[in-house]
Amino acid sequence: MSYSVQPLESQLQAARQRDDYATIAQLLWKLAQYDLQRDDVPMALSRLLESYELNQRLGRLDGVCAVGLVVGQMLASGGQWQRGREVLVEVREGFRKLGQPRGQQQAEKLIAKIDTDNATLN
Repeated sequence: MSYSVQPLESQLQAARQRDDYATIAQLLWKLAQYDLQRDDVPMALSRLLESYELNQRLGRLDGVCAVGLVVGQMLASGGQWQRGREVLVEVREGFRKLGQPRGQQQAEKLIAKIDTDNATLN
């Protein structure tokens, strides 16, 4: 573990002890970015999935959209096409509700790519 990640890990542990789910979701997102920089995709996906689920439970649509955009892509690229697509559909609707057309378009492009790639496999 690099030095820059240790404080985040300590903060995560403290947030877990306090049941501070919003902080946990945010710290998991940050730690996942470090995991991706180190090419530790399984750890990143694990942290992102937990962050995504926490954001859903908390009703934090902005978090669902930000984290879900990455989660959906990672699931689809890892062969979990249907699950990735489901996440991206939720993200697209979230961006629509938030009034963020650029995010909505980004999710739509990813959904279309999944549909195209999946159609060529069948």
